[in-house]
Amino acid sequence: MIKRELGQLAPVRGVITGTESPHEHWAPGLLGLYTEFEMRRPAARMLAWLLDQDAAVRHESAEWPAVLALLTEAAVFLEDRDAAARLRPLMLEYAGLNLMSGYFVSCFGSADRYLGQLDGLLDSGDPQTSFDAALALDDRLGAALDAAHTRTALAHWLISRDARSRDALVLAERVRADATAAGWARVLRAVERDARLRGRADGLTPREIEILRLIDQGLTNRAIAAQLFISEHTVANHMRSIFTKTSSSNRSHAVRYARDEGLM
Repeated sequence: MIKRELGQLAPVRGVITGTESPHEHWAPGLLGLYTEFEMRRPAARMLAWLLDQDAAVRHESAEWPAVLALLTEAAVFLEDRDAAARLRPLMLEYAGLNLMSGYFVSCFGSADRYLGQLDGLLDSGDPQTSFDAALALDDRLGAALDAAHTRTALAHWLISRDARSRDALVLAERVRADATAAGWARVLRAVERDARLRGRADGLTPREIEILRLIDQGLTNRAIAAQLFISEHTVANHMRSIFTKTSSSNRSHAVRYARDEGLM
């Protein structure tokens, strides 16, 4: 799971053919790998096989929440509405909770995020409410990576409804900055998947957002330059660009703009 988030599964891809037997391996794990590597045909085959087995029926086993998460990820990736319709009531049982596998073997984040994705795919329910609930749980637990995945899912849903959604661009830029700083390759790839999410409406760059966050912490231009290993002159150039893009006349106004946009 850690290697998956850090984008370190490339060696595994070299031994995955897409023809693996679910009887010889852990089928949900195979499905997760097919989804991760965007192998559509093997993923569709494994998802259909699992849904025809008892795996699609509520289990009491410790691994069931992980199985449910992997099934849902595949259904969303494949845009399989039939599978989504079958999985939604199973996921609903976990509303308000995190999906855990075993005794904290792995955490998949809030079930509400998955509910939002399923409802978005099915064009039913209230995805926004589910995503808001997921973000509230992520923030309450200090789960920054889960919050990044939730913001990414919400951004994809918003942009699917309105190709010019400013809120979606703001969310995507927040995720992009956080993921770049933390090395979260998987969520970064997810937010970049839709070309419509690759640019902010105000044009602020990840570096400019990073500088805004440091200003919010009370750092001077000299301190920012030292922390980022750049010159004070470069910081000043970034500041002029930030003022222009945010229509701000000073640092306080720029920081207020960034806070209002959810970039801090």
